[in-house]
Amino acid sequence: MLSTLALRSDIKPENLLCSIVDGLEVVKLADFGSAVQLDHTSTASVDPVAQGTTLYSPPEVLNGLSYSCAADIWAAGITAYVLISGYFPFGCAADALSSHPSFDGEGWLPVSVRARDFILDLLQHDPAFRPSAQEALLLPWLRYRAARPPMMAGYVAPSSI
Repeated sequence: MLSTLALRSDIKPENLLCSIVDGLEVVKLADFGSAVQLDHTSTASVDPVAQGTTLYSPPEVLNGLSYSCAADIWAAGITAYVLISGYFPFGCAADALSSHPSFDGEGWLPVSVRARDFILDLLQHDPAFRPSAQEALLLPWLRYRAARPPMMAGYVAPSSI
């Protein structure tokens, strides 16, 4: 078991490196400039210079409070929303403090309830209610996606998201 965790602090689509290795799709994180190491119970203080990209920052960071690995879970939720829809769930940082993401619009019609629930689970305003990374891997949308065979490169069936 790991005794320390890397708190990324800047998870976003621009920092994802995607490739195919031996027929498997691989996603790696890049740009660890604002990362810190924590143990499972520690928190970090907000660094106003290196806090990551504001639109991906969780409410606790936007409020200048200490944060934990739950901040990366929030950023993963924002990233999933952006990758699926092409836009941000919140119009500005202030919206992220109190509102909930909208799944209105035609772009969300083919998106499964599992995918929407996954995003909602990750975008809990209170970090205590966000799943850990290990718990997120067990959420139904990821479990369902992992059980399916890989799709042809470049093709995503609308009902499969």
